[in-house]
Amino acid sequence: MMHSTAVFIFGALLAVSLSASAVNVTISCGAVGQEREFCEQATSAWAKATGNQVTVLTPPNRTNERYFQYLVDLGAGDSRTDVYQIDVIWPGLLAKHLVDLKQYIPPEEIQRHFPTLVANNTVEGRLVGAPWFTDAGMLYYLSLIHISSVLKTISLTTTANGTACWPMARGGTPFGTR
Repeated sequence: MMHSTAVFIFGALLAVSLSASAVNVTISCGAVGQEREFCEQATSAWAKATGNQVTVLTPPNRTNERYFQYLVDLGAGDSRTDVYQIDVIWPGLLAKHLVDLKQYIPPEEIQRHFPTLVANNTVEGRLVGAPWFTDAGMLYYLSLIHISSVLKTISLTTTANGTACWPMARGGTPFGTR
């Protein structure tokens, strides 16, 4: 499963739309379910708006298999895929294979995105990914459970740079495990 924020190298599609004649862009995105449906709808709308054609490739379902397939393809210089949907944790791992999107995306467009997502996709000053969509995990309060009894067992922690860690139960074990 992709992490809560998927990153899409959408800037390559934007760059292609600036070309004088229609082209065929090959994209790897949307392995299953709603992700696949969203990929097909978004790329179809883009193709219709720009006059370009899009070929959608289906990546492996499992995130780790998808990552290693991308790594193998990019490392080998495989040019069959123009655009990759990547996980939010991959920009630093794949950066050496990806173009700097700042040369294709106007600064005002970049500024329309969440600054944290832009920072996450910027590696050594190069914007290697552009947000396509984002979602967030939620904690829900069930009225059947007294919230204070739950909160007493959870210790939300952060790392040195302020990013959230897995909730930990007393004793340092991940919440929900025994």
